[in-house]
Amino acid sequence: MSRWSDYAPEIDKLSPQITVNLIMMNGGFMLTIMTQLAWYMWNAGDITHQASLISDAIFHCGWHLRGVSDAGCGAAGAGAGCEAGAGRDVRRLVLLGCAQAQRPLVLKAFGMQDVSYQSYVMLKLKTFRMNSLVLVCLALVAVAAARPQATYTSKYDGVNVDEILANDRLMMPYIKCALDHGRCSPEAKELKSHIKEALENNCAKCTDKQKPAVRKVIAHLINHKPAEWRQLSDKYDPAGKYTAQTSRDKQKPAVRKVFAHLINHKPAEWRQLSDKYHPAGKYTAQYEDQLRAILVENKHRQQKPAVRKVIAHLINHKPAEWRQLSDKYDPAGKYTVQYEDQLRAVKA
Repeated sequence: MSRWSDYAPEIDKLSPQITVNLIMMNGGFMLTIMTQLAWYMWNAGDITHQASLISDAIFHCGWHLRGVSDAGCGAAGAGAGCEAGAGRDVRRLVLLGCAQAQRPLVLKAFGMQDVSYQSYVMLKLKTFRMNSLVLVCLALVAVAAARPQATYTSKYDGVNVDEILANDRLMMPYIKCALDHGRCSPEAKELKSHIKEALENNCAKCTDKQKPAVRKVIAHLINHKPAEWRQLSDKYDPAGKYTAQTSRDKQKPAVRKVFAHLINHKPAEWRQLSDKYHPAGKYTAQYEDQLRAILVENKHRQQKPAVRKVIAHLINHKPAEWRQLSDKYDPAGKYTVQYEDQLRAVKA
């Protein structure tokens, strides 16, 4: 058996190298320990920093850590539901801390999964998109509300105006509503809200169905309800700036009818009136030209049924005479053919 003394010379030779190796091992071990300690201290500082941010957020929100950890637990004690609820609350606060720290965070103090700044950014982008959509919708609503309405609502365009005007029991509630003398139905309230504006802008915002209806109502009031028309005029146009013009406009058809009758049936009296009130004839001449043309058109319109009846009688009962007339006045048959096609079966 070898003795220790036999290896002593070789050990003595290797002792310097062993010493160096031991020093290196000890140094490496200490360096590793210091590195780990520094890493733990850095994490601890980071967690402490984040915890301070979270604490500030909790404080500003009026919460306490005990309240957060016990959120929704009640008197029954902690459970899975409590932990899940607390986790959601804490996660919101952790994300707030991530936003302020601007770097990844590993928060194990609350037993949560790793929450990185990237996940916060993705969540923030989603929130930003949603908030942007809400802001766009609100902006559109604001623009629509601020933009002047192009036309009045057509909700009540289907109301039978003739039926209302023909029945005082139906019409008077509208007038009383407009005069603040009675209750207002929804359609009467809508009408009342636009009376003044419609008078001022000559019904510029009225729909195509509302314009003739408004003219019909005003004409009916002027001609059949003068007292109510005067009350409405005094309320909505006390200066008479718009209603006077409206009254004149509604009287124009009646005036034109009188002029047309005089021009076409009483030319001598029309001439006397023209010479008396407008000797130069500058304005009466235009009435004469317009109203004579209207008379001619009306006569043609009235004559058409009679002419068609005569032609139908000739085609169906006097074909020989119809042929002679056609050969004389339309030898090419360019016009008479269409009458024959249309009226041959018509009984005169």
